[in-house]
Amino acid sequence: KVSIYGNDTGTVNTPTTMICADDGTGLPDTPSILVSANVYYGTTWTWYDIEFTTQPILSAGVTYWLVVQDTSTAANGQIWAFKGSDVYPGGIRAYQSSGVWTQNATQDMMFRVYGQPATATPNITLAGAQTGDKFGYSVSGGNITGDTYNDIVVGAPGNSSGKGAVYVFNGSAGLPSSIPALDANYTNYGEMAGDNFGFAVEGGGDVNNDNYDDVIVGAPYYGTSDNGKVYVLTTVALMNHPPEVSNLGVQGYLDGTSGILNITNHTPTFNYTYTDPEGDAQSWRNVSVYNITGGQLIWYNNTTDSQPSPSNVIVPFNCDSTATAALQDNCTYYFNVTCNDTGSNKWCIVVSVKFHMNTPPPTPTLISPVDGATFAETTTQTVSWELVTDMEGSTITYWCKIYKPISNVDNQTHTENTFFEFSVSPGTYYWHVEANDSYENSSWSGIRSFTISSGNAAPTASNLGVQGFTTPPDILNITVHTPDLNYTYTDPEENSQSRRNVSVYDSSWNLLWGDNSSQSAASGSNVVVPYGGAPTDLVDGNDYYFNVTCNDTGSNKWCIVVSVKFHMNKPPGVPTTPVLPNNGDTEVSTTTDLNWTSVTDAEGSDITYYWYIDDNEDFSSLFDNGTTPINTNTSGALYLLSGTTYYWRVRAWDGYEYGANSTTWNFTTKAGNNLPDPPTLTGPGNNTWNNSATINFTWSYFDPEDNPQNGFNITISNNSDFSIINYTENMTSSNHYYERTIENGTWYWKVKVNDTNNAWSMWSEWRIIKIDTGKSESDVDDILIYWHKEPVEITANSTDDRSGVKNVTLYYYYSADNNSWDTPHIFGTNNTPKKINNNWTVSWLFSFPKGEGYYRFYSVAIDNASNTEDPPAVNDTECGYDKTSPSISPLNPTDGSIVRNK
Repeated sequence: KVSIYGNDTGTVNTPTTMICADDGTGLPDTPSILVSANVYYGTTWTWYDIEFTTQPILSAGVTYWLVVQDTSTAANGQIWAFKGSDVYPGGIRAYQSSGVWTQNATQDMMFRVYGQPATATPNITLAGAQTGDKFGYSVSGGNITGDTYNDIVVGAPGNSSGKGAVYVFNGSAGLPSSIPALDANYTNYGEMAGDNFGFAVEGGGDVNNDNYDDVIVGAPYYGTSDNGKVYVLTTVALMNHPPEVSNLGVQGYLDGTSGILNITNHTPTFNYTYTDPEGDAQSWRNVSVYNITGGQLIWYNNTTDSQPSPSNVIVPFNCDSTATAALQDNCTYYFNVTCNDTGSNKWCIVVSVKFHMNTPPPTPTLISPVDGATFAETTTQTVSWELVTDMEGSTITYWCKIYKPISNVDNQTHTENTFFEFSVSPGTYYWHVEANDSYENSSWSGIRSFTISSGNAAPTASNLGVQGFTTPPDILNITVHTPDLNYTYTDPEENSQSRRNVSVYDSSWNLLWGDNSSQSAASGSNVVVPYGGAPTDLVDGNDYYFNVTCNDTGSNKWCIVVSVKFHMNKPPGVPTTPVLPNNGDTEVSTTTDLNWTSVTDAEGSDITYYWYIDDNEDFSSLFDNGTTPINTNTSGALYLLSGTTYYWRVRAWDGYEYGANSTTWNFTTKAGNNLPDPPTLTGPGNNTWNNSATINFTWSYFDPEDNPQNGFNITISNNSDFSIINYTENMTSSNHYYERTIENGTWYWKVKVNDTNNAWSMWSEWRIIKIDTGKSESDVDDILIYWHKEPVEITANSTDDRSGVKNVTLYYYYSADNNSWDTPHIFGTNNTPKKINNNWTVSWLFSFPKGEGYYRFYSVAIDNASNTEDPPAVNDTECGYDKTSPSISPLNPTDGSIVRNK
């Protein structure tokens, strides 16, 4: 490419521009044209670029001429010169019609040639900022910064509409291979468009005697008359640099270590490394701690602290007047620090590190043996406890201490074990456990004891129960007057039970009944003994004690007597008085509710009431019945026939047994038109997905007097309590349906109707309808390896933001030559997508059903509202199938042949 600076002084046209080689005497008599191009020149003085279709190869030491020949207006043509000089008077020089150039012209320097073949690969490339900058038009250098490295100065006179720019790139030992102009260390710009600031740059040495080299820059077209201007750019001595902070740590743990996320000291020390480029000492430092939640300032310390460069600075945390809160376990904080130096009082940027206060591990829960257990004589014993989970996810180590009085038996750690076996001898042992998360300990568990007997040990009876209940509140509400009594028999030597002695005492410890009999039972079994006393002995509302002791077949040793308290439940009382309606009331509303006096339970249990109503006094065909919420003595509104006498009664339930029925009460409803029944909703299906926004709501209608439906009210809400009414319609119509369009979502709807007497029914029960008109989206994951010889697993991912993905079908195209493709085939449908958030994943083992060749894949998803995804315009992925092994040509020379050396 060639650029010419000039303008067209005649008729604007497109002359031929050529490069010609000098013949040694100037412009050659016979033209020696290397390359040519037709280029438009305007009347404005500027640089014009000539792009030659063939790149000229220029030789070193040879003079070349740039000639502009215009033959559009004169047969002889013209030589155009863009520099008014004596060589080219008037800027025009004619040549003879024979084609011989006029020879009295000398070289003209108003052009440049770009893009010559490079003779070597550059180590560093500097690139201009924008098109037309002419970056590199002038280049110079010198040690401008005074740091022992020479710097590069580059002129770009065309920058910013010819305003021009000069870029300085600092030298160093490690410059990158490519540096854009915008990354220059210093940039100076011209004053006005067209100045061509940077047309020439030159290192001027130390002009102002400040030990820094200075730069001289020319702007030849500065001023309205191209007066020109020369600038001397002097170097300003580098200013003092701010210090640097690094290696932040808390309690000695540095950033990036696990310890900094498990700080245990609630008044830790903070540390950082102070470094200053000029070696200045630290003057002040400001450290602070913030809570990660809400950015609350917890503590700060801003004070003088002289420290040399470099040094490790340590600052202790303390709950002084600047602290707004203590450091809390399981909380995350930021430790921030900034500091300045003594050289210029420059503060460094604030540097921060996150740390976390460790939570001690939970205290282990002991499992076995139970406290006070007794074991037969043995040489080993195992203790166990539950695993604990560390809040920060650290590995837990357990410390188990087992000791007799005075001396320890064992005192060691057990990593992630929940048991420990150790050697024992007869005597009583005490043990407990603590957990450690590598940073701090939990508290010790409670201390348990067990005894190793000398010789045969007595059995134990445990888990005493009555009527199958072993714990309150059930064992304190026994309803059977001849209950089963049970306990668990355990023997340290696994000897069977020989005899047992069970007894029942009243609350004053008077014996009511006992049974001391032989009864064999294996160790660990549940022993059941029926209560054999008179039923009247166990009175409702009274407390009793069930005692048991037993012996074994090994040594006839009896266990200690074990006891459990039980209570005979007293049935709840009987409701005595109707509140509304009163017994015998008439003219009662057909939508009345039933109210009665409450009862209390002797054991304080919650009461539920069962109510019954019928138009027959013997309750042979119940008209209605129901259960109240806990401790509620009203039925809620009923739906009754007019002019009818009803009978009703109530009984209470305390969770264990019923009280007696109340007296039967009656009332008569007032005569008149009966309300229609609450409509029964029939469509659409309850809690089902629909893929159409237009819904036809339907219901059934019944009126006791066969009066037709006169109207209806339908109400639709986005919540089941209908606190917000999103859609409603009150319409006079005999239709048992209503159609309307509603938005995507989950909706609740209900209907009430009125008859021709304008009597409104109660509301129907509500139903749920779900709308989803959108489609799922799916795509097949990329198959990373193209060629396969075995079936390959293909995975597709689907998304759906409402009803969810129901299934995904895999489609494939096949081609034998990777050119002609057949129509898509269904490979299979996966009906069990796996859901993670709003993403469903399915997979198939693709068996290449068409054999060897090329396959392309896409997927189609269907959601639970039966919306079907559109096939994609472009296939998701592709692969090939080739199970034929490659053949090997015969080797030459053949095996065992003799070859003559030539």
